[in-house]
Amino acid sequence: MKILSVGIAAYNAEKYLNKIMTTLLDKRILDDVEIIIVDDGSTDGTAQIADDYKSGYPDVVKVIHQENGGHGSAINSCIQAVTGKYVYLSDADDWVDTENYVKLIQYMKKCESDLIVADMVTVDSDDKVLQGGGIKGLKGKKVVDAGKIKNLPSFREVLLDDYLGKQIPLFGMHNYFIRNTVLQKANVRCHCHHFYIDTEYVLYSLWYAKTVTYVDWTICRYWLGRDGQSVAMESRRKNHGQYMDVADWLVAYYNQNKDKLTENQCRFYVRYINNHIQGIYAVLLSYNNKVKKEEMIAYDQKLKMQSADVYYANENLCIQLLRYSRFKLYKLTALIYQLVEM
Repeated sequence: MKILSVGIAAYNAEKYLNKIMTTLLDKRILDDVEIIIVDDGSTDGTAQIADDYKSGYPDVVKVIHQENGGHGSAINSCIQAVTGKYVYLSDADDWVDTENYVKLIQYMKKCESDLIVADMVTVDSDDKVLQGGGIKGLKGKKVVDAGKIKNLPSFREVLLDDYLGKQIPLFGMHNYFIRNTVLQKANVRCHCHHFYIDTEYVLYSLWYAKTVTYVDWTICRYWLGRDGQSVAMESRRKNHGQYMDVADWLVAYYNQNKDKLTENQCRFYVRYINNHIQGIYAVLLSYNNKVKKEEMIAYDQKLKMQSADVYYANENLCIQLLRYSRFKLYKLTALIYQLVEM
């Protein structure tokens, strides 16, 4: 049995795929890892590069070619194909710290936790670490899962529920290693043809994890700042409808399951959903005009009707200011937004 399954969603990734594969294919752990590349209908050289790796590492690399279905479809295909003890999903344009990745796989052999979380860093194209988790041009995107995990003991299995009610970081897909049996029990299925569904993957599977171990190693090196990246403001404006769809799905999931969740799970989930939702307000503030102000007011009213739990759990100061002023301070808040990240 493989120890770790790494799933890579790859769409038109010919410029990036070699880098992540080079960091993953270390000879010390080839017997312990499987790498599943999902070519999601690429129209460049991604398919051929993936097949070349499969030919070169037939016992390690699997390739799935499929019609384009978006990130969610690629994640779903990975979930169905993985066979390892633990599962890690990555974008094709990120990579790992190889030395820490090798240590992690060795650690996984003796670990029995449902979930392992690790540190990560955001980097630029030259692999330079970005201080504070973000860069110019991506205002409104606070990378809350960048850097070190706080408020969790390191290298010790604990009950996850004991910590979900505390201010632990909001785990993201990039520092999230879930036991395969737990993932399959969760029966996670993400929506297709949408960006931003990595939040679904984490939220829908986290409920089923009972124990967690934090490893004090940086694994993922998350590349932030690529042209056309989904978290860039230009892309977020273009795909704003998709972002709002995901928010609706997350709120609906919470409403459907909140009576089954523990108090600590509820606290964590509404924090997690609010972290996603604040991006909706960020985009609407970035326009700083009357039309987007009216859209914001309409969305705010809609959210309050959807879930009072989620609505009142907001901790973002800009959103609090907007609501307190009944959105009369929209222009002022938009100007503040130009200076600070939400």
